[in-house]
Amino acid sequence: MIVLGSHGVSSVAVLGNGNNLMGNISMTDVKHVMKGYRHRLLWTSCLQLVSHVRSQQGIADGQDRLPVFDVRPDTSLGFTIAKLLATKAHRVWVTDDRYQAVGVVSLTDVIRVIASMAGVQPFERRPSMATFN
Repeated sequence: MIVLGSHGVSSVAVLGNGNNLMGNISMTDVKHVMKGYRHRLLWTSCLQLVSHVRSQQGIADGQDRLPVFDVRPDTSLGFTIAKLLATKAHRVWVTDDRYQAVGVVSLTDVIRVIASMAGVQPFERRPSMATFN
């Protein structure tokens, strides 16, 4: 959590074989583990951590939890916003045709676009936070 926070990052992608997007770990997930005194989960694989947290959240609220939400690079902003609203997610990952992560669109990114369209000059964006090299 300290490393994520010190870099201003609240979420990281979980990549599988071939760099395919498998899930997402957020600060909320880590807090969920810590609050439940399941510290041992922090020493498991990222995919095991994500699976456990999503399962527990689903049991708690009675809703199925999908491991990750994604859009393609050519997806419209309107569709991306609709997906964020429908899934109640804070971010959607951008994946290519092979389901490899190539970027992320966060609620902050969307608000920056809307602010720019309204003539509001948002603060300068941190470099390399929304794309993978």
